[in-house]
Amino acid sequence: MALNQLLFVGGARLGFLIRPIMQRAVVLRAKLGDSNKPYGDWSTCNDLMQWLISALFDKPTETTGVTPPPVASLTADQRDFLLFALHNGYWYNFNFKRRLADCGLPSTQKTLAEYLGVPAPPERTNPQKRAKR
Repeated sequence: MALNQLLFVGGARLGFLIRPIMQRAVVLRAKLGDSNKPYGDWSTCNDLMQWLISALFDKPTETTGVTPPPVASLTADQRDFLLFALHNGYWYNFNFKRRLADCGLPSTQKTLAEYLGVPAPPERTNPQKRAKR
């Protein structure tokens, strides 16, 4: 709830929150590694990622046939977030992919890598599914 309330901060002030929250996501993701940490840890990390999508990208009013914004128009924060997301295993989370698509962004690792003009990383798997086996 606290993250959602931060979205109500004015645009100029919101910019000051992006980097610290992105750094928190980086630290938490590094802590999680590929191990089977408790779901609550993954949930917190996913909440940070969802918040960053909401803070960094506008949801288009029309979602059918939406093309992503030109890569050249991305801010440094937007590009850094997309590169971090691309390489850090959030793709198993349905809401994450849907949220990217809702913002008119590519919603698979392969298409996001193509969009950003970088090599696609190996596909990641859901650590929670591995833990249940």
